[in-house]
Amino acid sequence: MKILHLTNQYPTEKFPYKGSFIRNQMVEMAKYDDVEVHVLAPMYEKNANLSGFIDEGVHVHFFDPHVYPEKDPLLSRIFPGIKGKVRMLRFLLSFRKRALGLKREFGIELVHSHWLIPSGLVGYMIRPDIFVNTSYGSDVMLMPEKLLWRTVIRRILKRINYQFAIGEVIKERSLKLGAAIAETIMPVPISKKQYDDLVSVPIEKHENEEVRILTVASLYPLKNISTLIQAVAELGALEGVRLDIVGDGQSRDELEELAKTSSIPVFFHGFQDRENSLRIISDGHISVLPSYSEGISSFLVESMLAGNLVIASDVGGTPTIVEDEKRLFLPDDLPRLVELLKTFIVDRDQRLNSARHDRERAMSNFNPEETVSVLVERYRTLISSKARNIRQHDLH
Repeated sequence: MKILHLTNQYPTEKFPYKGSFIRNQMVEMAKYDDVEVHVLAPMYEKNANLSGFIDEGVHVHFFDPHVYPEKDPLLSRIFPGIKGKVRMLRFLLSFRKRALGLKREFGIELVHSHWLIPSGLVGYMIRPDIFVNTSYGSDVMLMPEKLLWRTVIRRILKRINYQFAIGEVIKERSLKLGAAIAETIMPVPISKKQYDDLVSVPIEKHENEEVRILTVASLYPLKNISTLIQAVAELGALEGVRLDIVGDGQSRDELEELAKTSSIPVFFHGFQDRENSLRIISDGHISVLPSYSEGISSFLVESMLAGNLVIASDVGGTPTIVEDEKRLFLPDDLPRLVELLKTFIVDRDQRLNSARHDRERAMSNFNPEETVSVLVERYRTLISSKARNIRQHDLH
């Protein structure tokens, strides 16, 4: 089977943290003898080599996006306003041209886009024989709020043969927007080696040291990190507590100023590569994600596997991960977040017991080998079904 994955996120030397979960999925998939994996992504570096390479069995290809951001290449940031829409058109046309060339050059049998916009739109434009998509949240939960994108997304979903959704809420939304078939699937946030390393971290870690609260997120208003910093500041007199923030973005300066109001130390680590991010997560005790919108968070899954207790906002696909609704809070409910943090900082036994439960749940639901095996089986079914239909048509 020759599969082409389309994505606007994939790790590069300049942005090693972008789309690492997609790379993990590709690498695991390339282990199958009957699967030839190709992935096409933008290279956000001017005059870079676009020839591609083979990465642990994955054929990685790039296209020129005609935009070269110095910071996090978030689509809303690199295509703002009217001029941004013109630049996005160049981006899409370059994406389409390269995808069409790869489809013809390698005899691609199935195209799998990641996010309906922009990758799904490119998949729609190159008209593959078999077309599947994975939606991670924003493409079906936020973008359809605008009439133009809602119209485009509906057209793409009607063309797709199979829609994967990261979480039940995203699946139901996909069906309402016009998907004929949708299935919930768990992401592959980490590689098999990273999975094995994380589950080997002791639950009772650094217990004689300070309690480490942490979050890993892009520092944009949507991620609501300000509420977490305010909550930590309100912990006040609690000793032996710290907050670690991994990530960067437009809100960093403002958040650093806000952190000065906290008597509890707050450490900003900026963007980190996967190895360092996982090390910081493994050293933590309580992981918090206060976002206003979220699909299935890789950070929460990694935290659970590493033996951290997780607390998160009750949005998007997060309840799919955090089973205990008592550890969910509304994004603007600052008093509730303060209460949860105090409870699990003070009550060590409750924190450890909940962390054990979280790890067991993550191990049973987020094994990378099992998730990829589901994808490969769906590919086989779709390709064999297409072949049968062609043979039946020839007979008639």
